[in-house]
Amino acid sequence: MSATPYLETPADAGRNITPARSRATVCRWLQKHPGLGLTIGGRHFMFGEAREAIARGVPLAEAARIGAECAERARNGRREAA
Repeated sequence: MSATPYLETPADAGRNITPARSRATVCRWLQKHPGLGLTIGGRHFMFGEAREAIARGVPLAEAARIGAECAERARNGRREAA
């Protein structure tokens, strides 16, 4: 696994989940479960690994835990690089 997580926009994440979800639905998920992704400059992004988990049928709370692990790996990777 990479130290740098792959981020997707809500629109892209929604298209990559079957059945497809709207951008608004993905934004609501990101607000309700902050571990699913990041907000940068007011824009929302979902971790690719969390989106893949949702597509496999994993509950949102568990997918948020996976996303939080992605964020932690990214933080640890930056610390090691410094």
